[in-house]
Amino acid sequence: MSTIVTRAGKGSPLTYAEVDANFTNLNTDKIQSGYTVSSLTINSITVTGGSINGTPIGAVTASTGNFTNLEYSGTLTGGTGVLNIGSSQIYKDSSGNVGLGTNSPTCKLQVSGGAIAGGYGTMSSITTACAFATRNVANKSGISSSQTFTTTVPPAGTICVLMVGKGNSTNAVITFSTGFHSSTATLTTGTDATKKFHITFVSNGNELYEISRNGPI
Repeated sequence: MSTIVTRAGKGSPLTYAEVDANFTNLNTDKIQSGYTVSSLTINSITVTGGSINGTPIGAVTASTGNFTNLEYSGTLTGGTGVLNIGSSQIYKDSSGNVGLGTNSPTCKLQVSGGAIAGGYGTMSSITTACAFATRNVANKSGISSSQTFTTTVPPAGTICVLMVGKGNSTNAVITFSTGFHSSTATLTTGTDATKKFHITFVSNGNELYEISRNGPI
C-alpha cells in the first residue's frame, strides 16, 4: 500500500503537494476495473463480473492458472481440453480417454495400480437370467430341477462369476443359452444336495466365454 502523509496533534497543515499526493496514492490503491493489487485477502465476496486468471467469470472457455479449494455445482464442460487432477490421479486427455493413476490412457478408461469393480446379485428361485450386463457376480442357490440360463452381455473384457448351489438330491442339468457362447454348453449338478459350483466367464462384447469351472465343492 502507498504511504499517506498525516500530521500528529496540531502540527502544521499538510502542504498542497502532500494533499495531492495523498489523493493520488488513495486512487492508486483502490480496487476497481483496470487496477491490480499484489495481495488481497477477502473473507466473503460475491462476484458478478470481471475475470480470474484471464478467464471472464461465466465464460465457457478455460484459461491457464492455478485454483485451490474450489466448489462447483452444475455441469463442468471442457470440450477437448486436458483435465489433470492431483498429478495424474485423475486424467482426461484431449480425445476423451480417462486415466486413473496414469497420464497416458490408451482406452476410454485405464487404471494404473489396480481396481475393484463390484456388482453382486442373487437370482430368485424362478429367475434364470444372470443379468451380467449390470453385475459381475450372480448367485443361484436351491436348484432342484433342470433350467436354462440366459444373460445380457457386458462390455468386452469384463470378468463375470456364476455361483450355483444345489437344492435337493435330484440331478439337474443347467443349459447355457442366450448370451453365453455355445462352448459353455451345460452344467450337470449331480445328486449331492450340498454341492456348489463356481463358473467364471469373460466377455468379448457379444457373448460370455467360460474360462474356468470349480466344483462340485
